[in-house]
Amino acid sequence: MRVSARAAPDETQFEVGSEYHEPRATREAPVWFAVEVELVARAARLVPLAELRAERRLARMELLRRGSRLSITPVTPGQYAIVARLAGLPPPPAR
Repeated sequence: MRVSARAAPDETQFEVGSEYHEPRATREAPVWFAVEVELVARAARLVPLAELRAERRLARMELLRRGSRLSITPVTPGQYAIVARLAGLPPPPAR
């Protein structure tokens, strides 16, 4: 995936009665933000968490630290390249 638009307030946080409603959120001070993404490539296979943990070069990857949440973990370009290779994806484009 690639981010295709800037982060914007997640509108569901303002919907009273929605399971995603966030009572602390106001239009002036939203709590939740979302980004739009676009598909770049599909992985040839899923990479199990155990395989990521076994990859020595990923030892410092935030995702693999106890208590980390997948939805908010940063990934360095080097870590991305390793995971992409494991998943059968082409190497990331040069920046």
